Amino acid sequence: MATLLSRALGSPCLGVTLKDVDPATPGPQHDCIVEDVNGATVTPIPECGTAATCWRLVANPTVCTLADRLELVVTRASAPHPATVTRMRCLLP
Repeated sequence: MATLLSRALGSPCLGVTLKDVDPATPGPQHDCIVEDVNGATVTPIPECGTAATCWRLVANPTVCTLADRLELVVTRASAPHPATVTRMRCLLP
């Protein structure tokens, strides 16, 4: 079974190296799931493309000093409920 990174995000920096699921394609191809969790309600957040609320991974070597130096950036159409926690799960090598 594949290894997953799963964490409730406090810092947006990832402290691990993520698996490149398609090394033949230029640039890293990560397999991640990002979702907002509020109590029993889980709302998936799609990777950025056409959705107003979406996520992407951005290189940020100034702030993120571990592993791949990646930061999770979530763009939102509206502010989440204050009790909402954003959770990210990714395949690891």
